[in-house]
Amino acid sequence: MMKLGYGFMMRRLLRLGVLPFVVGMLVLNVSCETFDESVEARIAARKDALTRQLNAYPTTARAEYVFACMAANQMTQDFLYRCSCAIDTIASRLSYEEYERAETLSRIQLGHSPREQAYKSVGISKELLDKFFRAQAASELACF
Repeated sequence: MMKLGYGFMMRRLLRLGVLPFVVGMLVLNVSCETFDESVEARIAARKDALTRQLNAYPTTARAEYVFACMAANQMTQDFLYRCSCAIDTIASRLSYEEYERAETLSRIQLGHSPREQAYKSVGISKELLDKFFRAQAASELACF
């Protein structure tokens, strides 16, 4: 079997008129591989960040939400899954600190004392509660 050299192959490709095409494909292939690697790296980083955020909620907070959700609906296995899905959806939209503050503010606003009424007019709490209510609405759409 005759061994062909690199120069022979290049001259042959040039004579056939496909050398620019081959070079272009090689460049495109290399850039696609680089692009794919960077996209994969960004996806992996986003997935890690989301996993950390989802796992930032303590188990007791998740259990409390699920039990309250099931008590408000039905105490069935179907609602166990739905309520678990709901807290996971909320966790993907709010950090635990935001969730904790919003949950506290929403409980305070149910009261009728002057101290509790004062929180209803605070702009910061309104923004946080709006974000919390949007997260709850998204969880209801996704899970119920």
